Amino acid sequence: MKRKKIDIKKIDRNMDGKNAGSEGLSWHSPKKQPFHIAGLPWFQEEGLYRRLPIKPREPIPKSVDYLANCTAGGQMRFRTDSQRLVLRIKKHGSFHMVHMADTGQGGFDCYIGAPGKTTFCSATKYDSKLDDYELVLFKHDVSETRMITLNFPLYNDARQMEIEIGLAPGAKIEAPVPYDNAGRIVVYGTSITQGGCASRPGMCFTNILSRRINMEFVNLGFSGSGRGEPEVARLVATVKRPAIFVLDFEGNCHEPELLAIRFPEFVDILRKAHPSVPILTVSKIRFASTLYEPTEAAKTDRCRSIQKEEVRKRILAGDKNLYFANGYEFLGKDFDECTVDGVHATDLGFLRMADALEPYLRKILAKATVSAVKTKR
Repeated sequence: MKRKKIDIKKIDRNMDGKNAGSEGLSWHSPKKQPFHIAGLPWFQEEGLYRRLPIKPREPIPKSVDYLANCTAGGQMRFRTDSQRLVLRIKKHGSFHMVHMADTGQGGFDCYIGAPGKTTFCSATKYDSKLDDYELVLFKHDVSETRMITLNFPLYNDARQMEIEIGLAPGAKIEAPVPYDNAGRIVVYGTSITQGGCASRPGMCFTNILSRRINMEFVNLGFSGSGRGEPEVARLVATVKRPAIFVLDFEGNCHEPELLAIRFPEFVDILRKAHPSVPILTVSKIRFASTLYEPTEAAKTDRCRSIQKEEVRKRILAGDKNLYFANGYEFLGKDFDECTVDGVHATDLGFLRMADALEPYLRKILAKATVSAVKTKR
């Protein structure tokens, strides 16, 4: 007997991605002022929704170049008094990974509020089979000026993507609330850094931190490809106005022998370009395999020791702007409940990563501020 398919959208209307309300709006390109694109450091020069330059100075791994088309950490920021906000997407491409929600892979989400008071509003529940869609992100009864942050997808291919923001006709559009600091917090790492497997973009740990620390975050996580190659390190070093570099690539460079070469080399390259910019090294979060595979657990311990010891030696040699954070402890005692597949974080895992990293970043930023004041004196 053939089983009858049940359409969940007919049972629960909240499961339906379709919604109405885009009629009669004025459409705007976020590439134009006063909209502000954050987290894509080459956007101002190239005008592309891409995390690396379209033509790097030297060849980089093909996988890194391809994944740079994913927009993890990208944000559209502005203020408006519009009572409606609709997102129109054309030529949308997504990866359709089996263990990550489409809302995280290829969706956008919307936050409202000034820095420190930002709250989640909505996410795009789109049909992943479609290349084009329109979705209402909010409809309010009251017209008042609101600070809007739209987080870009984490794993879409944005090379051809077109974005338009629909607002009520005549609505005010203003530049976003300015950052507290013009510097950027640049995070280089793996698929976990890129956001795998957050349920929506705002739950990637770099985006969580951007809501707590009013600075621009640059997410340079490359799924399976954050291996610490020197040519990639030299490209990371060209990001303008770095305030902190965060290195979290052990998960893709997990052979101790390779990490012992790549990690010091990466730090050397950053130091040559930025002698005094703080560098925070984060060892990888604890994977479920460490519970059942002694060899994997020993390898993880060795990799963590390599990074910790290298940082210690450099500090003793006079580099006072190096820091180490033990990511192995970030997820807590029930770390095994914080991932989708034993490796990639759920929203809970990302929240705990952000909770653990925030004090380090605040301490480093505070120290840098004090040093700057002393230098001026």
